[in-house]
Amino acid sequence: MPGKKGSPHSLPKVLTDAQRGEVEALAAYLSTAQMADYFGMGRRTFYDLMDRDADTAARYKRGKSKAIGKVAQGLVLRAIAGDTASSIFFLKTRARWRETDRIAERERSEARAAARTDLADIPLDELEAMVAAEKARRSK
Repeated sequence: MPGKKGSPHSLPKVLTDAQRGEVEALAAYLSTAQMADYFGMGRRTFYDLMDRDADTAARYKRGKSKAIGKVAQGLVLRAIAGDTASSIFFLKTRARWRETDRIAERERSEARAAARTDLADIPLDELEAMVAAEKARRSK
């Protein structure tokens, strides 16, 4: 029977102009699954609808993009104002800034300090031999 969900004779879901406007407004807040629920259809049907209706797909994308733009603008303004957490987040996500270099340097520094501490356990004649060998290696 036409119109019954799952029926091979089901009519494709179509949105009115007003509903297309709602898609753009709600895209900032709802996932595609929630959007489908809002319009009384399954998620797959909503995706199919966007595949068939370029205007609905464009409105959905535009609505999401506008929201992302507003949030990003707020983040950048907070970063510029000196908010450290916002600055770090922005740099990590947009400028590929990483703290791994700092962590690796600290680990190398700690290893060098530990190595220096361990030298106290080495007899003096062995230390002198190590220094002489290092000097010879550097002079080559």
